[in-house]
Amino acid sequence: MTQKTGAKKLSALLVGDDEATSDTIVPYLSRQNIEITVVADGKEMDLAFQTKNFDLVVLDLAQSGEDGFSICQRIRQGNAVPIITTSNCHNNVDKIISLEIGADDYIPKPLDPREILARIRALSRRVEMSKLAKPAREKGYLFSDWRLEIQARKLVGFGGVHLPLTSAECCTLRVFCENAGQVLSRGRLIELTHDVIDSPSERSVDIIVSRLRHKIEANPSFPKIIRTIRFEGYIFTARVERLPES
Repeated sequence: MTQKTGAKKLSALLVGDDEATSDTIVPYLSRQNIEITVVADGKEMDLAFQTKNFDLVVLDLAQSGEDGFSICQRIRQGNAVPIITTSNCHNNVDKIISLEIGADDYIPKPLDPREILARIRALSRRVEMSKLAKPAREKGYLFSDWRLEIQARKLVGFGGVHLPLTSAECCTLRVFCENAGQVLSRGRLIELTHDVIDSPSERSVDIIVSRLRHKIEANPSFPKIIRTIRFEGYIFTARVERLPES
């Protein structure tokens, strides 16, 4: 089944030198209105990013040079592009680590072309929904030393620091800002983010909170902004100011 004519053509970057995977995935996705660029490693990926903006990255964690986890971290430090990681690991270790360091999804090998197509489309839908979650005129929120810019999906700190956010991180942080001072259970956070985050769970909530803490807390091991309330959930303690609408 091919993509409907007139649908937006997605651009994906496949990072990895697994010929069996690329020989299977690339032709299939190309027939589904997805433009695929294949690079072998992190160095080639850096060059590709210099010449083109991609809608999504599919990253093989098994790399011959720089390891896939390091590559994932580097992407996330300066880019909010959605990342799907993949590997031969079947004990969930690679999945948990990659999600904790910034990946948006994980698929174990061998890759089923139909599954990866479905995951790509679901992830791109979530990104588009996050852009529509609030009116375009809403700029965001100020809290502590940060400015949350919702439409741009980024945090801006003192000294000109810019930190990109994934759609899940941006949505969760927006929910915290809108409910500052209130204890939010994991179940409540799932309710408030399910329109943007695909299949949220208590584990995914904890992972997103951990990633946010590493971005906004002075000491993530002893968080003061997003505090854990034992047996209840989380509370956002910062004083929040809504940015004026244009």
